[in-house]
Amino acid sequence: DLVVPLQFFTSEFMENISRLLEPGGEVLFNTGINQANEAETDQIVRTETAIKFQKLEQVNGTNTLLLGIKNEL
Repeated sequence: DLVVPLQFFTSEFMENISRLLEPGGEVLFNTGINQANEAETDQIVRTETAIKFQKLEQVNGTNTLLLGIKNEL
């Protein structure tokens, strides 16, 4: 698939991921190769949550990844 379904960009989904992570735990989220979800990806990076995301572009020349690290308590 080239487009990530919108359900994976919701605050509810991110909260569920956060509950699964220990403080300092990491999650890697591949948001795709065509940036159809660029606005949603950027929103995740800008939004203050328990997980701080960093956007990594052009990984292996095509993919955009979000690397998230859960805040320490």
